[in-house]
Amino acid sequence: NMSEFQEPNWDKASWLAIWQNAPNVACKQRILGRVMQLLNETEKIRLIQSENSRMMKIRMLPYVPRLGQSWLLDLSHSPDIELAYHALSALASMRSPEVNTRMLALWNQPTNDVTKGLVLNYLLGESNGEEFAKQALKMDSYDDRLRISALGWYVRNKPNYGRELCLGELSNPTTDALRKTAIT
Repeated sequence: NMSEFQEPNWDKASWLAIWQNAPNVACKQRILGRVMQLLNETEKIRLIQSENSRMMKIRMLPYVPRLGQSWLLDLSHSPDIELAYHALSALASMRSPEVNTRMLALWNQPTNDVTKGLVLNYLLGESNGEEFAKQALKMDSYDDRLRISALGWYVRNKPNYGRELCLGELSNPTTDALRKTAIT
C-alpha cells in the first residue's frame, strides 16, 4: 500500500548520490524537495546551476535562495523565454533594487502577455502600485489579464474606486473576462 510508504532516513551524501545517478527527470522530480531541504544556500545554487536538463532546471528555480539573485537576474535575460519567465518568477519573491530595476525594464519594453502579467503583479506590490494599475487598465492583453490584475488591485487597495470600476464594467461590459471579474 503506497499510503504507508515511509521515506528513507538517509544522510545528505546518500540523497545526493541518488540525485546524481537518477536515470531521468521524473526520478529527480520525486526527490527534489528532500534534496533541497538538506542543502545549504551555496550547495543549492551549485546544484541548480550544474543541472543539464532544461526541464529539471526550470523545476528547480523556485528553490534558488536570495544568495542566487544575481544568477537569476542573468538568467532572466535568457533567449529561452520559458527559462527567463521562471527565473523572473523566482525573482518575484526577492524584493530588491536590482529586481525592481529588472521588472521596470521589462514593464517598459514589449514582451509577451504572460511575462507582462508576472511583472505587473510584482510591480503592483510596490509602494507606487497604483501607477502601474492605472497603466494596466489601458493596456490590451490576452483575455484581459492585465486589466483583471489592475481591477483586483483597486478592489483590494482602493475599495471605493474598485467598486466604481466594477459597476462601470457591469453596466457597460468591454469583455466577458473583465465582466466576470467585476461580478466576483
